[in-house]
Amino acid sequence: MELKIEFEGGEHDVQVADDATVWDLKDELYNSITLVGEPRLEFEGLILQDSSSLECYEIGDGDTIILRDMNEKLGFLAANQRLFMDGSTMLYDYNKLQSYGIVDDTTLSLRYKILVHGRPNRRGISKVYELFVHEYNTVANLKQMLNFEYGIDIGIIKLKKGNDNLEDSRKIWDCDIRPGCHLRMI
Repeated sequence: MELKIEFEGGEHDVQVADDATVWDLKDELYNSITLVGEPRLEFEGLILQDSSSLECYEIGDGDTIILRDMNEKLGFLAANQRLFMDGSTMLYDYNKLQSYGIVDDTTLSLRYKILVHGRPNRRGISKVYELFVHEYNTVANLKQMLNFEYGIDIGIIKLKKGNDNLEDSRKIWDCDIRPGCHLRMI
C-alpha cells in the first residue's frame, strides 16, 4: 500500500506491505528520509505503537500519517519542554515575550512533558494524552489537567505508574515521574 507521510511541512510517499507493522513503516522511513533519533508516528490523533500492525489502526492505501522527529528543537526549548506564564498560559517560542505582556516581575515556569495512556478500546488501542507538568505538581493536579484539557471526569481517573497506584496527595517528583514518563489511566 502507498502512504503519505507528512513531515517538515511537506509530504513524502512511502510504499509498505499491506500487513506491515508500525516498525516496518519506520524502517522504510529511515531508508527514505534523513532522521536523527526516534521518530513518532501519529494517525488520527493516535500515537502509533511499533509492534502494532497498520491494519489495527485501520490505516489503508492513500492515508496520511504524521511523522514527528523527536529530536527536533522548538526554538529555545527542547521538544518536551514548555514555558508557562502565571501558571496557565503556555508561551510559544515563535511569539515575542512582549506580545504576552511580560514585564519585570512576571513569573515564568518551565514544565516538561509526560504522557498518560487511556484505557485500551476493544482493539487494544489506547488514546495518549499529553500533559506539561512541573515537578511540584501533585497527582491530583494531573487529574485536574486531564479534566481541564481533555474533559475527562475527575471522578473516574485513577493513575498508575508501572504497577503502582498513584495517590492524589503525592508530588509527581516523589512518584519518580520524570520528563518523558508514561502513566496509565485505569
